Amino acid sequence: MFTFIVLMFTGLIGLVFMALPGFLHHGGQLSHAIHTSHVSAGAHHGVHLHAPAVAKIAGKMGNPNWLRLVPSPRAIFSLLAAYGAFGVLFMAGLHLSSTLAAWSAVLPAIAFERFILRPYWNWLTSFGAAPASPLTALVLTEAVAVSNFQNGRGIVQVEHDGRAVQMMAYLIPEQCRMPVHVGDRLRVESVDEKKELLIVSLSQ
Repeated sequence: MFTFIVLMFTGLIGLVFMALPGFLHHGGQLSHAIHTSHVSAGAHHGVHLHAPAVAKIAGKMGNPNWLRLVPSPRAIFSLLAAYGAFGVLFMAGLHLSSTLAAWSAVLPAIAFERFILRPYWNWLTSFGAAPASPLTALVLTEAVAVSNFQNGRGIVQVEHDGRAVQMMAYLIPEQCRMPVHVGDRLRVESVDEKKELLIVSLSQ
């Protein structure tokens, strides 16, 4: 029975560690989500840069469809947890021998993972935050001043991926001496993604 307990807790701990980053990301600040989008964008471009090399490797290995047969880490941990739980149940509840319990737990564990754990995991991970769009998507959108501008700079509020975000903004050079008060509407002319600030102009 000890073996089944070890397998069950191994699977459970593995699932917890796989789910934890998603929960932390979902509960993080929007600024962190925006920063993550930059990293994701860089990684995405990296895939394109290395795609020819990947294609050559795949060509040498032949048809890569066999990779579909390899279970995901999530499926492995789920099966371990379910198999260990059924093994404990069969030995402690039905008083089966360890060998008989080991064989009897296979099919229930597979069915439990396929029809209960997998749909539940998919539902759970569906709540993860969607990747944020790049800040350049804000160009030509409206911004609202949430502070009075001093020396041509201040804080504005924009809508980014359906959420209100406050960012530092600079007026365009030809308007840098013009007054901007709280509530004034501006237009985003350009974005400095590295510094996460906006160049704005007064709406005409």
